[in-house]
Amino acid sequence: MTELDESPLAGRWRNADDDAVAPAIRTAELRRIGERLDLGMVGVDGFDWGWAPVEQVFAGGPASSVAVGVTASFEVGDRRARVHGNIKLGVMVLAAFVQLPGPEQRIFTRDFLFGDQS
Repeated sequence: MTELDESPLAGRWRNADDDAVAPAIRTAELRRIGERLDLGMVGVDGFDWGWAPVEQVFAGGPASSVAVGVTASFEVGDRRARVHGNIKLGVMVLAAFVQLPGPEQRIFTRDFLFGDQS
């Protein structure tokens, strides 16, 4: 399999909704360190999910060599999140399946982030 061009995914992304509420993601960042691509996230409530290795990278189609999607899993204390991200029309769409403390605290959130040049 051909190496995928990850450059469209790389960098810092910021939530397009300044009024988003938790558990929405305020910022996300994708960075490569050596052989590993990592995803870092911070919630709108300031919760730092830290960094998780990207589990899979996806192209936009069978003939494409450009990466447009990723998956990652986070576990911080008693919080867990499974994250699927993809680029659509230049916007990073992050779908997070979040498990918070408590028996019925399973939450789905979908956030739209744009490239942050700051």
